[in-house]
Amino acid sequence: MNTFKRILFLVAVLGLAACEQANIVAPSNNAVSTEKPLTFQIAFTGSVAPSDLAIQLNTADVTSAFTVTDTGATADGSLLADQVFPGRNIFRVKGYNQIKQVAFYYDTEGPEIHIMDTDRDALTVTGYVSDPGGVESVMLDGVALELGAGNSFTASFTDQPFNTFVAVDGFGQSKTTEYARGDNEFVGISARLNQGGFDFLISVLEQELNGADYQDIVDGIGNIELINTFGLFNL
Repeated sequence: MNTFKRILFLVAVLGLAACEQANIVAPSNNAVSTEKPLTFQIAFTGSVAPSDLAIQLNTADVTSAFTVTDTGATADGSLLADQVFPGRNIFRVKGYNQIKQVAFYYDTEGPEIHIMDTDRDALTVTGYVSDPGGVESVMLDGVALELGAGNSFTASFTDQPFNTFVAVDGFGQSKTTEYARGDNEFVGISARLNQGGFDFLISVLEQELNGADYQDIVDGIGNIELINTFGLFNL
Protein backbone atom coordinates (compact mmCIF):
# COMPACT_ATOMS: atom_id res chain seq x y z
CA MET A 1 0.00 0.00 0.00
CA ASN A 2 2.84 2.36 0.86
CA THR A 3 4.44 1.65 -2.52
CA PHE A 4 1.17 2.46 -4.29
CA LYS A 5 0.89 5.77 -2.42
CA ARG A 6 4.44 6.67 -3.34
CA ILE A 7 3.71 6.00 -7.00
CA LEU A 8 0.61 8.20 -6.84
CA PHE A 9 2.64 10.93 -5.15
CA LEU A 10 5.34 10.80 -7.84
CA VAL A 11 2.71 10.92 -10.58
CA ALA A 12 1.12 13.96 -8.94
CA VAL A 13 4.47 15.73 -8.62
CA LEU A 14 5.36 15.01 -12.23
CA GLY A 15 1.93 16.20 -13.32
CA LEU A 16 2.34 19.49 -11.48
CA ALA A 17 5.82 19.95 -12.92
CA ALA A 18 4.49 19.35 -16.42
CA CYS A 19 1.84 22.03 -15.86
CA GLU A 20 4.49 24.63 -15.03
CA GLN A 21 5.86 25.87 -18.31
CA ALA A 22 7.27 29.02 -19.85
CA ASN A 23 5.76 29.15 -23.33
CA ILE A 24 6.85 31.54 -26.06
CA VAL A 25 3.85 33.41 -27.43
CA ALA A 26 5.57 35.86 -29.77
CA PRO A 27 7.25 35.65 -32.13
CA SER A 28 5.73 32.39 -33.31
CA ASN A 29 7.87 29.50 -34.50
CA ASN A 30 9.03 29.83 -38.14
CA ALA A 31 7.45 33.27 -38.47
CA VAL A 32 8.75 35.24 -41.47
CA SER A 33 8.60 39.01 -41.80
CA THR A 34 10.38 41.86 -43.53
CA GLU A 35 10.19 43.76 -40.23
CA LYS A 36 11.80 43.01 -36.89
CA PRO A 37 9.39 41.69 -34.22
CA LEU A 38 7.30 44.39 -32.55
CA THR A 39 7.13 42.48 -29.27
CA PHE A 40 8.56 39.44 -27.50
CA GLN A 41 6.14 37.66 -25.18
CA ILE A 42 6.36 34.64 -22.86
CA ALA A 43 3.46 33.12 -20.87
CA PHE A 44 3.89 31.27 -17.54
CA THR A 45 1.54 28.44 -16.59
CA GLY A 46 2.85 28.17 -13.03
CA SER A 47 1.42 30.08 -10.09
CA VAL A 48 4.50 32.32 -9.93
CA ALA A 49 7.26 33.32 -12.32
CA PRO A 50 10.04 30.72 -12.62
CA SER A 51 12.97 31.35 -10.30
CA ASP A 52 15.39 30.08 -12.94
CA LEU A 53 14.11 32.37 -15.71
CA ALA A 54 16.71 33.05 -18.41
CA ILE A 55 15.90 34.55 -21.81
CA GLN A 56 18.24 34.49 -24.78
CA LEU A 57 18.01 36.01 -28.25
CA ASN A 58 20.56 34.45 -30.58
CA THR A 59 23.75 34.57 -28.48
CA ALA A 60 22.74 37.47 -26.19
CA ASP A 61 21.25 37.17 -22.70
CA VAL A 62 18.29 39.59 -22.82
CA THR A 63 16.55 38.66 -19.56
CA SER A 64 17.02 42.15 -18.12
CA ALA A 65 15.12 43.71 -21.04
CA PHE A 66 11.88 41.93 -20.05
CA THR A 67 9.15 43.05 -17.69
CA VAL A 68 8.35 39.96 -15.61
CA THR A 69 5.13 39.18 -13.71
CA ASP A 70 3.71 35.97 -12.25
CA THR A 71 1.83 35.33 -15.50
CA GLY A 72 4.47 36.14 -18.09
CA ALA A 73 7.28 38.28 -19.44
CA THR A 74 7.23 40.86 -22.23
CA ALA A 75 9.71 43.12 -23.98
CA ASP A 76 9.19 45.78 -26.61
CA GLY A 77 10.80 44.84 -29.90
CA SER A 78 12.73 48.11 -30.02
CA LEU A 79 14.70 47.06 -26.93
CA LEU A 80 15.96 43.93 -28.68
CA ALA A 81 16.27 45.26 -32.24
CA ASP A 82 20.08 45.28 -32.14
CA GLN A 83 20.09 41.53 -31.45
CA VAL A 84 17.87 40.63 -34.42
CA PHE A 85 19.82 39.89 -37.60
CA PRO A 86 18.82 39.27 -41.22
CA GLY A 87 17.94 35.63 -41.79
CA ARG A 88 17.26 33.01 -39.12
CA ASN A 89 17.08 34.06 -35.46
CA ILE A 90 16.68 31.91 -32.33
CA PHE A 91 14.62 33.03 -29.32
CA ARG A 92 15.08 30.80 -26.27
CA VAL A 93 13.66 30.77 -22.74
CA LYS A 94 14.55 28.67 -19.73
CA GLY A 95 12.00 28.34 -16.92
CA TYR A 96 10.79 25.70 -14.47
CA ASN A 97 13.85 23.58 -15.40
CA GLN A 98 12.72 23.43 -19.03
CA ILE A 99 13.99 25.08 -22.20
CA LYS A 100 11.75 26.26 -25.03
CA GLN A 101 12.84 27.96 -28.22
CA VAL A 102 11.49 29.20 -31.53
CA ALA A 103 13.11 30.20 -34.79
CA PHE A 104 11.93 33.25 -36.69
CA TYR A 105 13.15 34.91 -39.88
CA TYR A 106 13.91 38.55 -40.57
CA ASP A 107 13.74 38.51 -44.36
CA THR A 108 15.63 41.42 -45.90
CA GLU A 109 16.56 40.20 -49.38
CA GLY A 110 15.42 38.08 -52.30
CA PRO A 111 15.89 34.34 -52.79
CA GLU A 112 19.22 32.54 -52.73
CA ILE A 113 20.35 30.52 -55.76
CA HIS A 114 22.04 27.17 -55.03
CA ILE A 115 23.87 25.52 -57.94
CA MET A 116 24.17 21.74 -57.62
CA ASP A 117 25.60 20.80 -61.02
CA THR A 118 26.62 22.38 -64.32
CA ASP A 119 27.06 20.51 -67.60
CA ARG A 120 29.21 22.67 -69.88
CA ASP A 121 28.83 20.25 -72.79
CA ALA A 122 25.03 20.14 -72.69
CA LEU A 123 24.86 23.74 -71.42
CA THR A 124 22.48 22.89 -68.58
CA VAL A 125 22.50 23.90 -64.94
CA THR A 126 20.75 22.20 -62.01
CA GLY A 127 20.00 23.68 -58.62
CA TYR A 128 17.34 25.04 -56.30
CA VAL A 129 16.13 28.35 -54.89
CA SER A 130 15.53 29.10 -51.20
CA ASP A 131 13.87 31.91 -49.30
CA PRO A 132 11.99 31.83 -45.98
CA GLY A 133 9.34 34.10 -47.50
CA GLY A 134 8.72 31.77 -50.45
CA VAL A 135 9.86 32.00 -54.06
CA GLU A 136 7.66 33.90 -56.49
CA SER A 137 9.76 33.72 -59.67
CA VAL A 138 13.23 33.02 -61.04
CA MET A 139 14.80 34.12 -64.32
CA LEU A 140 18.08 33.07 -65.91
CA ASP A 141 19.47 35.56 -68.43
CA GLY A 142 15.99 37.01 -68.85
CA VAL A 143 14.23 33.65 -69.34
CA ALA A 144 11.71 32.50 -66.71
CA LEU A 145 12.50 29.15 -65.08
CA GLU A 146 9.96 26.49 -64.20
CA LEU A 147 10.47 25.33 -60.62
CA GLY A 148 9.84 21.79 -59.44
CA ALA A 149 9.51 20.23 -56.00
CA GLY A 150 11.50 22.06 -53.36
CA ASN A 151 11.94 24.97 -55.80
CA SER A 152 14.39 22.88 -57.83
CA PHE A 153 15.25 23.60 -61.45
CA THR A 154 17.14 22.28 -64.45
CA ALA A 155 17.64 24.90 -67.13
CA SER A 156 19.58 25.61 -70.29
CA PHE A 157 21.99 28.51 -70.38
CA THR A 158 24.00 30.41 -72.96
CA ASP A 159 27.77 29.98 -73.01
CA GLN A 160 28.91 33.51 -72.18
CA PRO A 161 31.29 35.15 -69.68
CA PHE A 162 28.52 35.77 -67.14
CA ASN A 163 25.10 34.23 -66.50
CA THR A 164 22.61 36.14 -64.38
CA PHE A 165 19.81 34.87 -62.12
CA VAL A 166 17.10 37.24 -60.91
CA ALA A 167 14.85 35.78 -58.20
CA VAL A 168 11.83 37.34 -56.46
CA ASP A 169 10.39 36.19 -53.12
CA GLY A 170 6.87 36.28 -51.72
CA PHE A 171 7.40 39.79 -50.35
CA GLY A 172 8.44 41.15 -53.74
CA GLN A 173 12.10 41.39 -52.79
CA SER A 174 14.46 40.56 -55.64
CA LYS A 175 18.04 39.39 -55.70
CA THR A 176 20.43 39.27 -58.64
CA THR A 177 23.15 36.62 -58.66
CA GLU A 178 25.85 36.38 -61.30
CA TYR A 179 27.95 33.32 -62.09
CA ALA A 180 31.16 33.69 -64.07
CA ARG A 181 32.60 31.27 -66.59
CA GLY A 182 35.73 29.56 -65.32
CA ASP A 183 38.06 30.98 -67.97
CA ASN A 184 37.38 34.60 -67.01
CA GLU A 185 40.34 36.58 -65.71
CA PHE A 186 39.92 38.90 -62.74
CA VAL A 187 42.30 41.49 -61.34
CA GLY A 188 40.65 41.82 -57.94
CA ILE A 189 38.11 40.41 -55.55
CA SER A 190 35.05 41.84 -53.83
CA ALA A 191 33.02 40.82 -50.82
CA ARG A 192 29.55 41.61 -49.55
CA LEU A 193 28.94 42.02 -45.83
CA ASN A 194 25.46 42.46 -44.35
CA GLN A 195 24.75 44.63 -41.31
CA GLY A 196 24.80 41.67 -38.93
CA GLY A 197 28.27 40.63 -40.08
CA PHE A 198 29.49 44.23 -39.98
CA ASP A 199 28.25 44.65 -36.39
CA PHE A 200 29.96 41.40 -35.42
CA LEU A 201 33.32 42.53 -36.86
CA ILE A 202 33.05 45.87 -35.03
CA SER A 203 32.39 44.13 -31.70
CA VAL A 204 35.37 41.79 -32.20
CA LEU A 205 37.63 44.71 -33.15
CA GLU A 206 36.51 46.69 -30.09
CA GLN A 207 37.31 43.74 -27.82
CA GLU A 208 40.77 43.36 -29.34
CA LEU A 209 41.56 47.07 -29.09
CA ASN A 210 40.26 47.32 -25.52
CA GLY A 211 42.51 44.45 -24.49
CA ALA A 212 45.63 45.71 -26.27
CA ASP A 213 48.67 47.07 -24.41
CA TYR A 214 49.79 50.31 -26.05
CA GLN A 215 52.60 51.11 -23.60
CA ASP A 216 55.33 49.55 -25.77
CA ILE A 217 54.13 51.58 -28.74
CA VAL A 218 54.09 54.81 -26.71
CA ASP A 219 57.55 54.12 -25.26
CA GLY A 220 58.92 53.52 -28.75
CA ILE A 221 57.74 56.87 -30.06
CA GLY A 222 60.14 58.87 -27.89
CA ASN A 223 60.15 62.65 -27.69
CA ILE A 224 58.51 64.60 -30.49
CA GLU A 225 60.19 67.86 -31.41
CA LEU A 226 57.95 70.71 -32.50
CA ILE A 227 59.20 72.45 -35.65
CA ASN A 228 58.69 76.20 -36.02
CA THR A 229 59.92 76.61 -39.58
CA PHE A 230 58.12 79.81 -40.45
CA GLY A 231 58.35 81.51 -37.09
CA LEU A 232 54.57 81.83 -36.98
CA PHE A 233 54.26 80.45 -33.47
CA ASN A 234 56.14 81.34 -30.34
CA LEU A 235 56.82 77.79 -29.08
